[in-house]
Amino acid sequence: MFNQLVKVSCLMFMVLAGYGCAANRMSSPQNTMVSELDSAETDEIKGLIAQYANALSRKDLAAIDGLYADKLSEKAYQSLERYFDDVERLTVHISDVHVGVQSDGVVCASFVRTDDIVDAATLTISAMMIVERRSGAWKIVRLKKPS
Repeated sequence: MFNQLVKVSCLMFMVLAGYGCAANRMSSPQNTMVSELDSAETDEIKGLIAQYANALSRKDLAAIDGLYADKLSEKAYQSLERYFDDVERLTVHISDVHVGVQSDGVVCASFVRTDDIVDAATLTISAMMIVERRSGAWKIVRLKKPS
C-alpha cells in the first residue's frame, strides 16, 4: 500500500506542478510583476498555503480548485481524486514557509508539505508555489519543484 501511495502522490504532484490548470498550463503569471511584498501580503500568501493544506486534509476538491487562479485540469482533478480515494484519513502539515519575489518579479512561496496518512505512512514533499493576486485575492498559479 505504501508504494502505491507514493506513486499516486508523486503523480498528483507532477500533475499539479506541470499541468494543474486548464488555462495557461505553464505560462507566466498574468499579473503585473512586483519587486517586493509587504508583511500583510506575505501573511496573506501564508494564509493561502494554510487554506491549501486544510482543503487537502478535508479532501475538498472544490475548495482546492477555488484556490487556483485558473480551473484545475481534468487530469489534475482525477489525480487528486485517486489520491484521496487511496488515503483513509489524511492530515496535511505545512512547514518551512518562505515567501519572496524572484528576480523576474514572480511571487513564489517555498514550503515543505507533509501528508500524515493514518495507519499507512507519512509523505514529505518540498514544493514551490507560484502565486498572483487576482481580483484582490492571492491565488495559486501553479506548483513546481524547487530549483
